[in-house]
Amino acid sequence: MPQSVVVGIDVSKAEFCVAIDPSGERWISATTPLAIDALVERLRAMTPQLIVLEATGGYEAPIVAACAAAGLPVVIVNPRQVRAFAQAIGQNQLAQEQNQLAQEVEIIARRPGTANGIPTSAGIVGTV
Repeated sequence: MPQSVVVGIDVSKAEFCVAIDPSGERWISATTPLAIDALVERLRAMTPQLIVLEATGGYEAPIVAACAAAGLPVVIVNPRQVRAFAQAIGQNQLAQEQNQLAQEVEIIARRPGTANGIPTSAGIVGTV
């Protein structure tokens, strides 16, 4: 049985930092429309079970819309709740920004209120 692929995307105004679990693959993508299209195609080829982004004041909207339009399973998480959950399970000191994203993806994948990494109504995420 193949492993489930969970994608975490750290969003900023200038770039998307993408982390793939369980492979550990990481890369950076620009936030231009052409780069978003290329990123969505690359993600589609991976057939992810879940794509996770933290809410970032709207910078996440273009990639979330593109993923949703492509039929990819994308959710936006509340960063405060993810960090609180990390603290609750003893991961108080999340590492540098890129490592933090990968750790948050792993945390969400094992969060109570998820079924095989897909959030249920009791989870900490909102679906798009």
